[in-house]
Amino acid sequence: MKKTLLAILLLGGMFASCKKVLEIDDLEGYSPEQVWNDENLANAFITNIYPMFGNWSPGLEQKSEQMAGIFFYPDRVTITNDEFKSWNYTRIRLINEAATKVVTGGLKQDVKDRILGQALFMRAYAYFDMVTYHGGVPYITKPQDIATDDLNTPRNTTKECFDLIIKDLDDAIAKLPPKIATSSADYGRIDGAFALAFKAKVLLYKASPQFNPSNPWGNAYWAEAYTANKKAYDDLKALGIKLVDDYSNIALQEKIPKPSSQW
Repeated sequence: MKKTLLAILLLGGMFASCKKVLEIDDLEGYSPEQVWNDENLANAFITNIYPMFGNWSPGLEQKSEQMAGIFFYPDRVTITNDEFKSWNYTRIRLINEAATKVVTGGLKQDVKDRILGQALFMRAYAYFDMVTYHGGVPYITKPQDIATDDLNTPRNTTKECFDLIIKDLDDAIAKLPPKIATSSADYGRIDGAFALAFKAKVLLYKASPQFNPSNPWGNAYWAEAYTANKKAYDDLKALGIKLVDDYSNIALQEKIPKPSSQW
């Protein structure tokens, strides 16, 4: 009987050990609970979206106004042309995931604010790109669930999209630091000055003939654009941000000129 009991105990111990060995964490990903309760993981999540801003391409000169008639041959742009459209809802979902989940996570409030501010700016930036191609698009602000949500989302009007873009930018500006110092480890991330300048650009587009063909120069949006651009100019100047003195160095010298940060 003692031998039988000992064998049973040993066998039970073996199974318990096997269970612990087999029940390991996912080595290829993190659960949402881990990401939004860990500052490093949360920052890594939002950093992973930064490639959306891309880089300067010398090929874009082909699409400039002075090249018209060469690159833009007749019927160059069509409704099915893949090159001239933007429909990036895959990235929008990632941004919405960050904007939604970081609020309820267990991070410190200042960390939450920085991540939420970046996410809101990214959402505005992505939708602005889509609006310049298509006009009004579905402006989705939460991660959709394929099992429970109606994915047949109607398009917002162009005006509604511009209003939502501006709201996201205003909310981002309220969360972001006004200016990130060149000496900071966060230098290169989105800050309030960047968001303020981009808001000024968005409002210029909103007032432009592209979106007001029947009243290109007399519409009320120009006054709104002027106010935003004047504020951006004054606020950025007060922060020590301006155009570089020698523009030929813009791609040759990092963080020029020192010690002040100039654009």
